[in-house]
Amino acid sequence: MAAQIHGDDRTELERAWRLSVQVAFSQAGMVSEHDAWRDCQSPDSIRSYVVCPTDPAHYAKAVRYTCHLRVCPDCARRHSARLVMRYLPAMDVIVSTGNSAYRARHIVLTTAVSLRDPDVSDKLREAYSAVGKLFDRLLGRGWQSRGMGYVVAAEFGENGLRLHFHIVFYGAWIDKKALSREWEALTGFCVTYVRGINKCRFTLRQALGEVLKYATKLGQVPPGLVPVLVDALRGKRRIRSRGVFYNMPSVEPPEQTCPQCGAPLDLWTAFRYDVWAYQEPEAPRFPGWYEQSELDWTGGNKPTGPPVAASPALGDPGQNGVWGLAEGDAGEELL
Repeated sequence: MAAQIHGDDRTELERAWRLSVQVAFSQAGMVSEHDAWRDCQSPDSIRSYVVCPTDPAHYAKAVRYTCHLRVCPDCARRHSARLVMRYLPAMDVIVSTGNSAYRARHIVLTTAVSLRDPDVSDKLREAYSAVGKLFDRLLGRGWQSRGMGYVVAAEFGENGLRLHFHIVFYGAWIDKKALSREWEALTGFCVTYVRGINKCRFTLRQALGEVLKYATKLGQVPPGLVPVLVDALRGKRRIRSRGVFYNMPSVEPPEQTCPQCGAPLDLWTAFRYDVWAYQEPEAPRFPGWYEQSELDWTGGNKPTGPPVAASPALGDPGQNGVWGLAEGDAGEELL
């Protein structure tokens, strides 16, 4: 049976939601966001290939265009994973080797701000300022130089799309009553939540996952409000850090190698891969692959139809994963 390569892993419901969001971008006059959203992960938007330079038949993955919008569930999920990889190693060292009197905690601060508020962008900016003032009041002047710190991210909850903040804090004991009292004085809202972070019940990785996840459960946002969320986040850093967690060094990703021969993977342009594939009859074909004989050098390429089955030598990509469309933006770290 011919191996089929699907354009993406989205469900019909997700595709319908994305199409409605695309229409909302158009109605809001957000042309660049509309075009980027439309082309994100499209099978027709292959921009390059991650290949084994020794023999691309060993390994080849298509790298599709991604929109990098913070409201895109696919892009936000990958960005969240990269942030966890960046923060977790350094934070783990700090927490495990720091002051024995300090503890790591997951803190949630709620507000009455809704994504539906007409001035939500200004309120979001004011709320971020309130978070900084809160820790200054609770910990006193100069607390950032005493080995304490936090990472904070804003999220609009699925119930009423209310703004709240997830925080991983490392430092001295904070009394919950004092936390709620000061937060109410700053924002008029007193509902807070504090949970200890440990190696058994609630790990640092789990806490970071809560903080660094995307801005909301995006698929539950009414399509007409997605452009509002884009405007609310425009020009703002959604994830911020202070104290010992500020400006932590990035962790270099491990080198990607060919699973068959071990050679470091290379990044090829789509045209270079197409030329190689035309010369190799047994080469894996992808959606968006074009026959060399039908190349239109002045007006673009013409698709040739459904993808061709894998060769017996390569096997079924759906089973062994040796080749096929990348899940997400594979190879982005190589750019």
